[in-house]
This record gives sequence, C-alpha cells and structure tokens, in this order.
Amino acid sequence: MILSLRLFKRMAKHLNRKFVSEVIGCLKKNGFNCEYRKGKYIISNGDGPAESFHSGMSAYHPLRRWLNKTYDFNLDEEI
Repeated sequence: MILSLRLFKRMAKHLNRKFVSEVIGCLKKNGFNCEYRKGKYIISNGDGPAESFHSGMSAYHPLRRWLNKTYDFNLDEEI
C-alpha cells in the first residue's frame, strides 16, 4: 500500500507539470497574466477580473468554464 501511494505522488507531480506547460503556457501566449502565488495561479487579462486556480489537471474544467464565461476564450480550441 505504501509503495502505491508513493507512485501516485510521483504521478501527480508529472500531471502538474503538464498543466503548467500546456495550459498556463497557452494562456501566456494569448496575453493572459498568470502569476503563481502560494500554490495557486492568479489568472487575469489586462484590467479584467482575476481568479485563482490550483495548479493541476483537476482545475482544468473550472478554469475552462471561467475563461469561456468571463473572457469568451475557448481553451479547448487553443490547446
């Protein structure tokens, strides 16, 4: 059981890197401000509203919905 938990922790770090490289990288290329603070990313676009999201693939769908609703930005088409 302990071995499987260690393996899961290692896998989670890799998924976090994928989120940062793909999602946050895509947002930065499209002019969004992505600032990392205390384990979260604060995402905004210019003077628009800002929102904080955890880094990881579990935050992908809430981030996608917020971007679509707030900025009319479709993250699925950009990635």
